[in-house]
Amino acid sequence: MRHALITGGSAGIGFSLVRKFIEAGYFVYNLDIKKSAFEHSNHMYVPRDVKDAAQVEKALKQVKTIDVLINNAAIQYVKPFKETTMSDWDDVIKTNLNGVFHVTR
Repeated sequence: MRHALITGGSAGIGFSLVRKFIEAGYFVYNLDIKKSAFEHSNHMYVPRDVKDAAQVEKALKQVKTIDVLINNAAIQYVKPFKETTMSDWDDVIKTNLNGVFHVTR
């Protein structure tokens, strides 16, 4: 059996990807900060925040092998750019960029 690791697989596009990969015969590890409502024998929800390198490293110890990696976890703030705080910006960078680095490395 092939294995896929999908970040951000608890909602939206990530959730659809989890389902599609399971339908294709994969065992899917879903690394997400949000609890997944999806239950299947070929699915493992791994509660971790990709912003945190230590959490990612701990999560990957639960993963046996990875044939496919999909870095899908991301956040966005929907508001005028002038209202975006430095804290908002840091969250976006830490999740959308650093998260990809932590998981891929």
